Amino acid sequence: MCIGVVGLVEKIDGKEAIVNFGGARRSVRVDLVRGRKVGDKVVVHAGFAIEKVREAHGR
Repeated sequence: MCIGVVGLVEKIDGKEAIVNFGGARRSVRVDLVRGRKVGDKVVVHAGFAIEKVREAHGR
C-alpha cells in the first residue's frame, strides 16, 4: 500500500515542479506524468508525481 497526496502544480522547470499541498509548497519530480502543465492537480508519492487527477464532469 502506498500513500499519495494531491497537490496543485504552480510552476514547472524541466523535470521538477513546485507543487502546493494546501499551502505547503514542495519541489516534486514530474517527468513520470505526460502532458503536465501549471494548474494540474497531481498525486504525489515519495517526491514523484505519479498521475494527474481528473475532474469529474459537471463539477
